Formats: sequence, C-alpha cells, structure tokens
Amino acid sequence: MIRHTRKKLLISCMKKIIHLILLSILPLLINAQTTSYLVKGTVINDKTAKFAYLVVAKNKEMFKVVPIKNNSFSFSGKTDLKGENLKPAVLFVDERGNITMDELYSKLKQGVWINGRKNLRPVILEEVTFEIENSQLASKSKVTSGGILTKQWDESKPAVAQGKSVEFIKKYPDSPVSLSMIDKMVQMNDAPSRGDMDKKQPLKVLYSLLSERLKKSPNGIELKKSIDAL
Repeated sequence: MIRHTRKKLLISCMKKIIHLILLSILPLLINAQTTSYLVKGTVINDKTAKFAYLVVAKNKEMFKVVPIKNNSFSFSGKTDLKGENLKPAVLFVDERGNITMDELYSKLKQGVWINGRKNLRPVILEEVTFEIENSQLASKSKVTSGGILTKQWDESKPAVAQGKSVEFIKKYPDSPVSLSMIDKMVQMNDAPSRGDMDKKQPLKVLYSLLSERLKKSPNGIELKKSIDAL
C-alpha cells in the first residue's frame, strides 16, 4: 500500500516537472519558428550576370550572394520567421559579387539604378525556381516551379491596386499572403496617403473573409486587435 502511494506521488511529481519544463521552453519554441527555403534560378539572356543575390530587408544575416554557374544559381537554408507567417525577400543578379546592403539601398534611393525596383524580383522564402531574362528585368522573372506563396504575392499587388482585395482573400482565405495584405493595410491606415491600398473595403470585412485557422493564429489575433483599435 505504501509502495503504491509512493509510486503515485512520484508519477504526480514527474508530471508537474514535465509541465513546468514545457511551460519554460514554449516561448523559446514560438520565438524560434523557422522556415526552410530553396530558391533557384536560370539566367537565360544575360552573359554579364555573374552573381545572384538574395536579400531580406534590414537583415544583414539574410544578405546572400552566390556565383552563377552554367547560367544557374541556388540558395538554400533556414530562416527565423520571428513571429511572422512568411518571409518576403528580393532576388537580383549582377556582374559584381561585392555589392553590400548599404550600396543596394543607395542605388535605389539615389536612382543609380535607372530601372529602380525593376532590377529586383520579390520572392517569398520557400521552394521556388525562376527563369530570369536579364538583370534589368529581374522583376518580371517567371516562376517555373514551386513558389506557391510567391505567385500569390505577385497576384496580391494588382488585386490591391485594382480594388479587388475581397476577391483575392476569397480565393486564398487560408493563405498567409492574405493575412499580410490586411496587416499592411492596417499599418498604412493612418498615413496621409495609402498609395495603392484598397480604400473601398472596410478592414473588418476583409478580416472576416480569412479562414478560422488564420483568425485563431497568434498573428491573426493580433491583427484583429489592431483593426479594433483603429
């Protein structure tokens, strides 16, 4: 009887210890959420392009450069999402392999790159393959395989500009791109000019179109709070 009681107490203590351990590491697991990516490409009509760059804005740890070999390049790895549902980046090719992040921003800001953002191909870090015509038209690079979120990201820009946000979110209610679209609108809500933001649809209506999974996610809950606070 005594032995049985001791066994029950031991099991109870072990459960409490495990529970405390899980509580202590849960925040670390949430904060350390990572995503894997494999970004590949082929340059089909630009012999001057010698290097490919993959850049996440304001993140020097995600400023990658690789040589282009046999007209092809590849980036792979893992990145910390830092609480976000996706990780946007840009891709570009150049004859130089020593461009820095500061120089990149300077080129864009000062207009050294006449084509500006046409040199940059927006990409969501995931498994995706591009076909790049040349460095001056990198923004128009075609997705030849993978790139589910990247293609949705491409589709979201004209949807917002043309006032078709509702149609886009109805089409992709469970996509982090839809959540990101609404979040950007919330951030721009108080700005004097919202640029190409869709002003026709109340943010609450757009939010209501999201899937229940996204609404119940940490970012979905925070987005709802931000909308309610406007």
